[in-house]
Amino acid sequence: MSLSTKRIVSLYLFLLLLLSFVGVSSHKFYRQHDRLLETKENLILALSEKRAEALQRIGPDKVIEWAEEHGMVPAASPVGAQIVSVGNKPPLLQYDIAPIKVVTRW
Repeated sequence: MSLSTKRIVSLYLFLLLLLSFVGVSSHKFYRQHDRLLETKENLILALSEKRAEALQRIGPDKVIEWAEEHGMVPAASPVGAQIVSVGNKPPLLQYDIAPIKVVTRW
């Protein structure tokens, strides 16, 4: 065997070993990625279960129920509103008293 053939065979074997190392590393990262995706799915499922459980305790219906049990009734309360116009032009209608926005508070 000539010297150039030995170098080519050595280079070929080195590249083959390098390729096998890259393949093993790639497969390891692929398995890790699969485990992370499975963990993510489990966490999303657990979160949705916890949210459903929390709605049974603090959902809007429970807040309304609690307020009614304690003698509270819905009442409208005025909140200041602002007249807005497009650009720098003044509003077409001028009010002596600003209009109110009604918000229901418990």
